Parts: sequence; C-alpha cells; structure tokens
Amino acid sequence: MDMTDGRQRCGAALLPIRIALFTAVVSWSTACVPPKVSIESAPDFRPSAIRTVAVVPFQVVRTPQTAEWLPADGIPTPDSLRSQFVLPLADEPLTREAARKVVPVPPAAAELVTKLVMAELERREGLRLIPPDRVTQVLGGESLASLPKDRVRRLGQELQADAVLVGLVRTYRERVGTKWAATPAAVGFEMQLVNPKDGSVLWSGEFYEEQKPLTEDFLGFIEHGGVFVTAKELAESGVRKLMQHFPLGKVAG
Repeated sequence: MDMTDGRQRCGAALLPIRIALFTAVVSWSTACVPPKVSIESAPDFRPSAIRTVAVVPFQVVRTPQTAEWLPADGIPTPDSLRSQFVLPLADEPLTREAARKVVPVPPAAAELVTKLVMAELERREGLRLIPPDRVTQVLGGESLASLPKDRVRRLGQELQADAVLVGLVRTYRERVGTKWAATPAAVGFEMQLVNPKDGSVLWSGEFYEEQKPLTEDFLGFIEHGGVFVTAKELAESGVRKLMQHFPLGKVAG
C-alpha cells in the first residue's frame, strides 16, 4: 500500500474525531459565558401604539464604584485590573481609605452610548425622535432618573412623546494592553422605555460584556476579530446587539 494513500486514509478516519473534539471545546468554552443581552417587556406593552420617542441622554451610575485592585499611588497595573469592581452598600459610608479607591464611570461613556443609540434609532423608519439636546432643554439640567412620576408625565406632555427612552451606563473599563495581549475591556449599560402617562417601564434591555480570552469564549472572541477590543469597540458592539431587540420602528434598507 502506498504510504501517501495510507496517510490520507488515516487522516480521513481521524477527521470525525477532530470535529467532535473541536465541537466539544467550543461548547465547553461558551457554556460558561453568561448571556450578554437580556430583554424584558411589560405584559400590556403595544409597540405599534408608540410613534414618538423622547431620548434622554444616558447617565452614568451614581453609586461610587470602588476598585479593590487600585494601588495606593492610584496607578492601575494590568495585574491589579483583573479584579472586578465592587459596589459598596448604599448606606455604608466610604472610609478615607476607600474614598481613595473610588473609580467613577467616566461621563464620556454616557455621551458615547447616547450617540451610538441615536445613530441606530435614526436608521429606523416610522419613528419620530425627540433628540437628547431638546430633552435636556426641557429638563433644565435635571436627571430623569431622580424625577418623580408626575415630572415624567409633564415631560411627556411638553414634548408630546408616546414614550421616553432613558439609559444608564453601569460599567466602562478600558482595555489595558494591546489587541494581542491585554486585560480585557468591560462595558455594561441598560435602557428603558418609560410610559409618560404613569411612569411605568414598557420595555427594558441590558447589555454587559467583559471580553473573555479565546479559551473561555471561543465564539465571542472570534466575533471580535480574534483580538482584544477597546471599551469603545465593545460599546459599539453592545449597542448593535441590544438594538437588534429594540421593538420600535423598522430598520431602513
């Protein structure tokens, strides 16, 4: 028997085993990855009844995020950044030592996500948008997250909006390193459609992803081009994924 022919037969015999092993590795690596997008709708939510949406600028989480990994000199290192953010209890005062470790979500993250969401909304047909700058004028500097329901109702009346879209950026941690070797970026944000008539939440969506290496999230890593992406790129990906589930309007073209 020709040796080349034998090697070909051997390779053909091993091919199903290789495929099975590859499938098992992919399944194992993705089984431990939590879902990146979660959606919830009110039982009586009727998307067809909403034509006009007022978009409130996204806010950043107000609860101080303390990072136990932050060294005394305030300069993070790749090793120290591997630890997660820890949210202190609302009624637990920050000590002087803990106050030195407070790491706020940058306001620029809220501005970025607002622009990304608006860009996605503007691609949709059959939807009238009241942009964030107009909403800000009406709010007069107030944060909608802290407003009582009657103020939300008045906001809807003043803008003649069928729903108000609000959002919150909870996590925005930049990649440390290069796209080939890094401590991964992490981004998390949520958005809600609020009924201005009674302040109830009609629809909510949430995205959170801390990029995992190839061995922990094979499909996710390949989806990002096989590299470690920046927080901005992760936010762009997250907005696209979440807006795929947004129930209003029709994507043009």
